[in-house]
Amino acid sequence: MIELLVVIAIIAILAAILFPVFARAREAARQASCLSNQRQLASAVQMYAQDYDEVLPSTWDNTAGNNQLGGWMFYCCYPNGNPGNYDGARGSLTPYLKNSGVFSCPSDPTRQGNSYAINSMISGSPGIGFHPGLALAALTAPASTFLFIEETSGARGHTDDGYLLAGVNAPSPRHNEGSVFSFCDGHVKWLKPSMVRFPNPTGNHRYEP
Repeated sequence: MIELLVVIAIIAILAAILFPVFARAREAARQASCLSNQRQLASAVQMYAQDYDEVLPSTWDNTAGNNQLGGWMFYCCYPNGNPGNYDGARGSLTPYLKNSGVFSCPSDPTRQGNSYAINSMISGSPGIGFHPGLALAALTAPASTFLFIEETSGARGHTDDGYLLAGVNAPSPRHNEGSVFSFCDGHVKWLKPSMVRFPNPTGNHRYEP
């Protein structure tokens, strides 16, 4: 009996050590998938801009965007959070993407159809409503100006309208306490929220290392 208890105790200790390792490895795989998603989205934005006179995609936010076409992402029910509330196939980037699965991070439990938010500071028209995209020439530092981010809106832990509003929304640390960022020059990287400054006083409310 004593030997059995010793074996059980050893198994319990090993499980306590290995389970967190397995969880981190699984999250690392999901993070890699999310990096791929945002890389494809960033490429889609670059192709979109080439077709539209070097102008970035437009976007909607808040209740004004419910069921509205013309933005990079279509949604129905602000604040979103339920499965099916987003429909990336009806957004302006769809012609430049192979499938709509790239809009969803595998670590986003909401399954609402979109996990990402575009930087509000690369759009015009302040206030709630429709925001036309800025011209690429307006970006003074594209390599350090973020394009898309995994957003957490308040306590919800997910994006509410696909539009990251400076000073209101923040990165979601869903990947081993970090978030995947894509930047306006097309590169993508994982960063911890503590590694970035927002808003950045040098312009464009940039997230930058």
